[in-house]
Amino acid sequence: MIRHLILGVGAGVALAAGLNVASWVAFSDGPIRPHRDVVLTIPAGTAARIAAGGAAPALPGDLSAVQGDALVLRNEDVVAHHVDRWEVAPGSTLRVPLDRPAAGRFLCSFHPAGSLAVDVRPAPGPLSVGGGIALLGVPIGLVIGVVSWVFGRLDESMAGTAFVEGN
Repeated sequence: MIRHLILGVGAGVALAAGLNVASWVAFSDGPIRPHRDVVLTIPAGTAARIAAGGAAPALPGDLSAVQGDALVLRNEDVVAHHVDRWEVAPGSTLRVPLDRPAAGRFLCSFHPAGSLAVDVRPAPGPLSVGGGIALLGVPIGLVIGVVSWVFGRLDESMAGTAFVEGN
């Protein structure tokens, strides 16, 4: 029985590891990708358009990132722009490390609404990946081991037994 449980837990952990990696690839930015720069370019004329009541061209109102990414603001406009406490001088680039999880709206001078929503999700660590494998793999493995043991016992008890079909 011990052999069946050990093999079953091994199979369950392997299955859980595969499911865990597949779910990260399919449903999140996950640990598969390296940290990246989230680039926002403020086009020339943005301040003038906003002052005239127009919309800022092609700038997202919401940003999503993962802890460890960086927000890069490129200002191609002729005036300085602000995001929260950061100022981006005309013609310059500012790189803001997103080093901790946070979510909220920040004051933003290059949006007509005056704010930018930023969602920085926690970076998955070894515990989130390994914990998922352990929490899913061990129970599945125990079930596989017990079922394997039961079928093995049934197979042993049926050895040498002939089935006779009745009329």
